[in-house]
Amino acid sequence: GGNGQVKVENLPIGDYKVTIKEVPDDYSVTTDKTVTNTVKEGQTTEYEYKVNKQGNLEITITDSNKIPIQGAEVEITYPDGTKETVETDSEGKITKENITEGNCTVTVKDVPDKYDILPPSEITKPIKPNETTEYEFKIETTEAVGHLHVVITDARTQDKIAGAKVTIEGPDGYKKTGVVTDTHGSITVNGLAVGNY
Repeated sequence: GGNGQVKVENLPIGDYKVTIKEVPDDYSVTTDKTVTNTVKEGQTTEYEYKVNKQGNLEITITDSNKIPIQGAEVEITYPDGTKETVETDSEGKITKENITEGNCTVTVKDVPDKYDILPPSEITKPIKPNETTEYEFKIETTEAVGHLHVVITDARTQDKIAGAKVTIEGPDGYKKTGVVTDTHGSITVNGLAVGNY
């Protein structure tokens, strides 16, 4: 009914199993979905269930150049205390849906070789109903790095050329396409591995 109750009268005495089959989309059941109790003569037997509203979380791990990091290992501690270890996908992301509201802690446990975790490596935030809580972590390369600066000018007038599109290729299959020169005709890329470009 409207008060969250269901009442069934005049049942024969005996054991009854009651199972919650479905709750509204933004809720999850936090107690056992199935409860068995004994109905006794002349008494009302109560079955009580608890539900919580749900939210979502999204974790993103990038390096200092905002490049997504695949294969970073993360531990999620959910509001009920359960833990799960997952890895970031090719976009450096982990998405989890239908999480009971409450505080959720995300800890970066391990990152691919050649990277170090930058603090903070652990973030606790509240999961709110019908919202996506975002957790963002940064890591940095442990390898020697350099920077690339490109300037494009008109060969005759020496004017700087804005809006030129450039493809940059380098070691270990590095490739960045569609990089556009700014109003000074230049492009700067930081944090590149040492090598020929």
